[in-house]
Amino acid sequence: MDQDQADIQKILAGDARGYRSLLQRHRSRVFTVAKKVVGDQQLAEEVAQDVFIKAFKSLEEFRGEARFSTWLYRIAWTTAISTLRREKRHRGHEDVTLREDLDDDSPAFPDGFKRVALAEQKELIDRALQGMKPEERFVLTLFYLEERSLNEIADITGEEVGTIKVRLFRSRQRMATRLQLDLQNEWATWR
Repeated sequence: MDQDQADIQKILAGDARGYRSLLQRHRSRVFTVAKKVVGDQQLAEEVAQDVFIKAFKSLEEFRGEARFSTWLYRIAWTTAISTLRREKRHRGHEDVTLREDLDDDSPAFPDGFKRVALAEQKELIDRALQGMKPEERFVLTLFYLEERSLNEIADITGEEVGTIKVRLFRSRQRMATRLQLDLQNEWATWR
C-alpha cells in the first residue's frame, strides 16, 4: 500500500494525521495546477483550498482505479476551469497569462547574463502562452513540465487520449508560430 492509500485509510478511520499528510504531500502541485489555469496567485490559492475541501468531502468516492494524485489533479483541473469561467463572467477579464517569478537565488543563475537570457526566454514563452486557451496551457504544462503521459492527462482532464493528442499537437504548433513571430520581431528591433 502506498503512502496516499495509507493516509486515505487513516482519514476514513477518523485520524486527522492522514489529512495533514496528504495535504502536505500534494498542496504544492494542486496549487501549481490551479495557477497554470487561473494565472493569479491569490485566486489559485482559493482554488487549491476549494480542491482539498471537495476532495476530502468526496474521499469515500475515490475507488483507487487511478492514482490518488491523478484523481486529485482532475478535481483541481475542473475546479480551476470553473473558477476561471466564473471570474471571467463576473469581471469580464481577458485570458490570464501563465507567469511565475524567476528565483534569483537559484544556483542555476551563476551570472547576470544567464539570468537576463533566461528572463527574456521566459517572457517570450509567457507571451506565446498568453494567447492560448487555459486547456491548451494546461496540457502543455502537464506534458512537458510535469512529464505526464497522455493517458494520465486524459484521466486528469476527463477527455479522450485522441483529443489530448490533437490539443497537444495544435498547442505546440500555435506556440511555435507565436514564438517564431516574436523572435522575428525581436530580431527586427536589433537590426
